Amino acid sequence: GARRAADSGNVEFDVVVDELDLDSLALGKTHKIWVRIIDTAVGIPLKVPVLVARGKLPGKILGLTAALHGNEVNGIPVIQSVFSLLNPAKLCGTVVGVLVANVVGYEESTRGMGLRGKDLNRCFPGRPDGDCEAQYVYWLFQKIIAKFEVLIDLHTASQGRENSLYVRASMNNDEVAAIAQLQKSQIIVHNTSPDGSLRAAAMAEGIPAITVEIGDCSVLQPRFVSHARRGIFNILSYYSIIAAPIVSYGDRDTVVCGKSSWIYTPVGGMLRIYPRLTQWVEEGEEIAVIRSVFGAIVHRVPAPCRGIIIGRATNPVARAGDRIVHIGTVVSSFAAESHDGHE
Repeated sequence: GARRAADSGNVEFDVVVDELDLDSLALGKTHKIWVRIIDTAVGIPLKVPVLVARGKLPGKILGLTAALHGNEVNGIPVIQSVFSLLNPAKLCGTVVGVLVANVVGYEESTRGMGLRGKDLNRCFPGRPDGDCEAQYVYWLFQKIIAKFEVLIDLHTASQGRENSLYVRASMNNDEVAAIAQLQKSQIIVHNTSPDGSLRAAAMAEGIPAITVEIGDCSVLQPRFVSHARRGIFNILSYYSIIAAPIVSYGDRDTVVCGKSSWIYTPVGGMLRIYPRLTQWVEEGEEIAVIRSVFGAIVHRVPAPCRGIIIGRATNPVARAGDRIVHIGTVVSSFAAESHDGHE
């Protein structure tokens, strides 16, 4: 493949490859790699940028993915900062960072891919003979993700919403539950993987996986980036990839929700939401009002249960059926299947 000058003595030359072959990479080095996925209409390969820190000693292969939704960019500086602090000469195992999983959406600052705007996180595991998106995710998984032994998939809120720093994880899986807790997020939501998601595809292949939601889309939020990075280092410690103690971060207690759901507007109008992110609300408490364009209140929104606000809409212009808040509930046990239809 094409090679360029290295940035430093610890970083190998950039290289373009057809598939990520970890065994071919030099030990004790960080590698900058472009992996060809599929071709464009003019025959130019779509290439995904990947960082690989290959330890000198054997150990787990942990993968980080960002920007599967192209405008969800907080995960990119998380991966960049993780790799800036890793010393590959001292690693036991390998860390792989897929900086931009959806290169088309990233270049266009859109959630989906291409003119159709199709959500790649509903297309896994894909098909080698399917439509463009199905082929893209199939080869993304086969050429890169399938090499992982653990996956941390980094996301943010969608356009017009804001998120707390929270983790989605299948908490009935002991290993997944352990790494979810180590992320030390504000909230964990027990969430079995939605059909078509990257997390579901990884779990189906026996790869323990969590989704970390890091704030809001189309912005960089250094505070959330820093918290997410520290949680990832806890997970690296848990798998003994790095020789460092697990840190408790006692300034923040994680709320574990056994289920969650979105509340939707029954009518259209101007939306005002009262509770802040991570705020607790009580059943029946008024959490939002909807006013007509003339200013009259046309609907008051009560909380359906006691819960914590995980995410909320930021756009005050609401049509009937738009999202209001994402509310999490603490329950005594975790259901075999639980998801709110959004990831």
